[in-house]
Amino acid sequence: MKNIKYLFTAILLLCVTVVNAHHFEVDGIYYNITSSTNKTVEVTYRGDSYSDYSNEYSGDVTIPSSVTYNGTTYSVKDIGVSAFRSCSGLTSVTIPNCVASIGEGAFEFCSGLTSIVIPNSVTSIGDYAFYNCSALKEVHISDLSAWCKIDFVDNYANPLSNAGNLYLNGNLLTELVIPDDITEIKSYAFNGCFGLTSIEIPNSITCIGVSAFDGCYDLTNIEIPSSVTSIGDYAFYGTAWYRNQPNGLLYLGDVLYDYKGTMPENTSITIKDGTSAILGGAFEYCDGLTSVVIPNSVTRIGDCAFRHCRSLTSLEIPSSVTSLGDEAFTNCYGLTSVTIGNGVASIGNYAFYACHALTSIEIPNSVTGIGDGAFNSCDALTNVTIGTGVKSIGFEAFNFCSALKEVHISDLSAWCKIDFVDNYANPLYYAGNLYLNGNLLTELVIPNDITEIYSYTFSNCSALTSVTIGNNVTRIGSSAFEGCDKISKIEIESAENISIYSNSFNDNVYNNATLYVPKGRKEYYENNYYWSKIKNIEEVAYKVTYIIDGKQYNSIELGAGSPVPTEGPIKEGYTFNGWENLPEIMPTYDITVYGSYTINKYTITYRVDGEFYKSETYEYGAKIPEADMLYKKGYIFSGWYGLPSTMPARNIIVTSSFTLDTTAVDSVEGESRDRIIYDLNGNRINGTETLERGVYIVD
Repeated sequence: MKNIKYLFTAILLLCVTVVNAHHFEVDGIYYNITSSTNKTVEVTYRGDSYSDYSNEYSGDVTIPSSVTYNGTTYSVKDIGVSAFRSCSGLTSVTIPNCVASIGEGAFEFCSGLTSIVIPNSVTSIGDYAFYNCSALKEVHISDLSAWCKIDFVDNYANPLSNAGNLYLNGNLLTELVIPDDITEIKSYAFNGCFGLTSIEIPNSITCIGVSAFDGCYDLTNIEIPSSVTSIGDYAFYGTAWYRNQPNGLLYLGDVLYDYKGTMPENTSITIKDGTSAILGGAFEYCDGLTSVVIPNSVTRIGDCAFRHCRSLTSLEIPSSVTSLGDEAFTNCYGLTSVTIGNGVASIGNYAFYACHALTSIEIPNSVTGIGDGAFNSCDALTNVTIGTGVKSIGFEAFNFCSALKEVHISDLSAWCKIDFVDNYANPLYYAGNLYLNGNLLTELVIPNDITEIYSYTFSNCSALTSVTIGNNVTRIGSSAFEGCDKISKIEIESAENISIYSNSFNDNVYNNATLYVPKGRKEYYENNYYWSKIKNIEEVAYKVTYIIDGKQYNSIELGAGSPVPTEGPIKEGYTFNGWENLPEIMPTYDITVYGSYTINKYTITYRVDGEFYKSETYEYGAKIPEADMLYKKGYIFSGWYGLPSTMPARNIIVTSSFTLDTTAVDSVEGESRDRIIYDLNGNRINGTETLERGVYIVD
């Protein structure tokens, strides 16, 4: 039987998390209050640690569904971490049908425990909960659906890993029929259930989890319905079905389950089209494998899938693949080149550990996470390209990559947003040289969309000579620039306070570099505990020159990061349009900006005898034409008062009036009319018409 192996995942330590001392004891059982509001408790050990007392629980223990203490009744909802750990005298325990969870290591090393009943209320069991319960022979349940819904953290969370025999309502389960209300067979659900001989999986099932039936030694018949779209690693290892399969490629539905048997030397494999996944351990220790063709249908490469394939020399991972499992290519010593398709989102822990022949790697933009130790001990690796999508790089991902010389990126902002877990997570630790779009980065300018320079971001970036901190940065993390010995100039653009750590830069920078700060900010940096370690601090001011109408209006000096004044000059009759390309805050260089005006328009309103006559609009300074001379029979027109020759910088009202003409006549008849007369609409009046009393235009 193949076992799940993780080189660098430590076996659970004998010491687990210590919680507070028990709160109270009733009838020999110890409790912690988990919620005073909801009045719930968990069963726990006696004292501050599970090891304070030995065998505080022994014999047959019955946990009540509720317990009363100091007049308050509490519901028992959980069995806490290490509650019965190392109680070797415990032979049986009755768990009430109200307990929802069994904690990490709860029954670990209970070597006298022979049987256990898991009630329907349990929904989760923590890691190593039943580890080394060597005498455990029977697990009893009353509801198969409830059992199928339990989340087991690992195989030792399942008591079947020791007992092997699952009893449903008192009957040993040998022929398993998964209920129709179940859509997923969870990881480790029947791990080690060696009494099973057959399983019937309904069409409701879409997923079979990791090691779901691993170790079911007598399981011979497996039929996977078409509804199943995902099968976890090691799901059927250690079964009679697996032992009865012929040697060679073994498919289960549309997944490549395993290569069974010993692979001959110089073997090339072409995985058939339509395969959706290569499961964990499928080609593990296949030393004869020299090449493999993976079709575009594959979406997942499982844990340890190609581990120890020492003769594999090159690999092309198609863009259909979205995840590379933990240790997927660990110890592929002969692997010289890998192409990772631009669909992979995650590279698992130690995925390429100790690929000693690998010389370069390009992480595509689709990748968001690179796991712990992913390229650890790839000691021939000389250059790495990190895609723009990477958000995190795990513990010691590039440790012992001593041949690294170059790290290539295409987006400085994206690089600044990567969370490096430690200095060995950053390939710069060994490479020293960071290339931005093919150019060696020596003068670094932090982009303005960056608010924090994370820990280790430029650690050991030895080619850097100057650093300009963008105006939105408020914090520089631990070891952000540690090992950047050549930095001689640091320039701060922001007028706000920036916090740093004692090791954000190293002593060589503190002693030899010059820190340039905005005008008016020197005192802050000289008095800051960490910034003041830099011996040379100077203020810097930059000039803003304002030009309008071809002439200099003003010139001022400002510190970088300071607000830039926007006010413009006032000019009669004009509106100031503002300054073209004027930044909100002062950059780290002199600038010249140009302003402009728009001429204003104003209105003349004409009124006759207090009544509105008409209005006209003119630009400031425009010549105003002579106004109409009005006629009103029997009256004399006064002319327009207050009408200027050119338009002033304001709206104006001009007035006129009529006074009675005592010499006027009521009408003009026939040829005696010697002037041309118009009505107010501009229509000429026939000379023979009799004029009614009113206002007319007389030429």
